[in-house]
Amino acid sequence: MIIPSKFLRCVQLAALLFGAAILTGCHSYQTRSYDVMVRNDSPVPIVVWLTKDGPPYEQAWLAPEDIAIESPHQADRSMHWTTIDPGREQGTPTIKGQFEPNTEAMLRVYMNAAQFSDLLAIGPKSPSRVDIVLPRGHSAWVVDLTGGRLAAHPASVGTPTASASAGSTP
Repeated sequence: MIIPSKFLRCVQLAALLFGAAILTGCHSYQTRSYDVMVRNDSPVPIVVWLTKDGPPYEQAWLAPEDIAIESPHQADRSMHWTTIDPGREQGTPTIKGQFEPNTEAMLRVYMNAAQFSDLLAIGPKSPSRVDIVLPRGHSAWVVDLTGGRLAAHPASVGTPTASASAGSTP
């Protein structure tokens, strides 16, 4: 039996494409958008930082510890964090990123952090930090001190509603 050369070329091309897909891997990243507004109702300045809890890793979404590992001698790390004084509010423009299905966008809020090294010293269970899993799209938060711990509450018309205490996620 003679196999037509056109058929062989199709089989070879299919095998080549299949092999390329296996070698490069198949990722199902989702593009997501977030914009966040934070009001500081605490008596101290707070630092807010947007990051994510998984891959893929993107420069705009790196956590403080990722930046410290990636570039330990970099002096200017201010582009990743914002300080909000007591009684003030600040928002982000819409920020887009690539996310694996199980990766979440996170808003980290710190108090008592005047320098980048302070962010690294404040762990997730510290009363000086609260981590919030962000909903997709727009969200607004009110940060205050509750029982001596930093806390974040979803902002609503009027008063804050449900809360997330330091060291926990909702």
